[in-house]
Amino acid sequence: MGQEKKQSRSERKLIGKIDPATGKIVPTRPYKKKGPPADERPSKPGPPPIVKMQRGFYGATYLFDEIGKITGITDDLKNCFPETYRQILSVAYYLILEENNSLSRFSHWQKLHLHPYGEDIPSQRSSELFQSIDEEGRMSFFRKQGKRRIEREYWAFDITSISSYSEALSQVKKGKNKEHDRLPQINLALVFGEQSGLPFYYRKLPGNITDVTTVKQLVREFDILGCEKVKVVLDRGFYSRNNINALYQNHQKFIIGVRLGLQYVVTAKNYGYFALLSNEVKAPYEALSLYRSKDVIEKAFGDLKERLNFRRMQVSSELSLNGKLFVEFVALIYLSYVKKKMQDANLFEKWTLQGLLDELDTIELFEAPEHGRILGEVAKKQTEIYHALEVKPLSL
Repeated sequence: MGQEKKQSRSERKLIGKIDPATGKIVPTRPYKKKGPPADERPSKPGPPPIVKMQRGFYGATYLFDEIGKITGITDDLKNCFPETYRQILSVAYYLILEENNSLSRFSHWQKLHLHPYGEDIPSQRSSELFQSIDEEGRMSFFRKQGKRRIEREYWAFDITSISSYSEALSQVKKGKNKEHDRLPQINLALVFGEQSGLPFYYRKLPGNITDVTTVKQLVREFDILGCEKVKVVLDRGFYSRNNINALYQNHQKFIIGVRLGLQYVVTAKNYGYFALLSNEVKAPYEALSLYRSKDVIEKAFGDLKERLNFRRMQVSSELSLNGKLFVEFVALIYLSYVKKKMQDANLFEKWTLQGLLDELDTIELFEAPEHGRILGEVAKKQTEIYHALEVKPLSL
């Protein structure tokens, strides 16, 4: 008897319950398991799997990896260029670490270094990379970076010229430049943070465009980027009645240098004086300090032309130029971050920029499938450099 009961119980199946009003069977809802099966659940984030045995220098590229996390560059690039962001990062790292070298040396460099992409990017692939970087992705990147730090500081705006060997590019024109270079050129407008020491935005201009004609367009593009509260610092080359009116109409806070010969500028003597106009800052010493901080942009232009090897363009198409400019700009953010942290920590008293990067670049990492990662020795002074740059020291 007991065996029969056990057998009948095992065959029972709940199909529903009887509705007391109608007497009909109401099917029960199917039981839902909580969460997806274990094999379908997303894995926890971590380092990419090791697929080949390799040993390479890692200390400096690790520094840039961490800076990318701190500044949001990596996340923003991944969001805007999901298919190519690792290539963009690797080329940017190379441009910084291999001072004033052309991209033809990337193949040699990547054999010795661990980097985000992890593979070679030959000339043809780099051209394809540059051409794939579109306007929508660039503007999205500027917008994302701007939202991270836009309301905290004044932004210095200035223009420099970049010479070109190709006159086939539509914006390459004959124009005047401070270096008296006779090659045709484009002009590059750059916006730089006065406190952060980081670039925020750039755009290229025809080589024959003068400084004074660009401010209205800058204000319009700030609107497109959603940056209504930007505060700008402009030198006196941008001064004009139309520009001042445009800044006021857009409710833009500004400090701008003005010519001493204007009727409303009155000094005892013109020698040794700055004349500044602002609609926010009232204290003269504060205004002068902010105005002089725009020197950071002059240094950035120097880095772009000299260290990042962009004094003379060697591209043959507009798409390649646009893409290469963007990758150079990304490299400039990393480079500017390191220089600002070095300055804040007084590291320039002990190190040159190249010397510091070379010191970190000696740290090796060995990777082997099924065996994991083995970090080389990290010296005390290398750990101190990471701390001074406000980056977590390298460890596994």
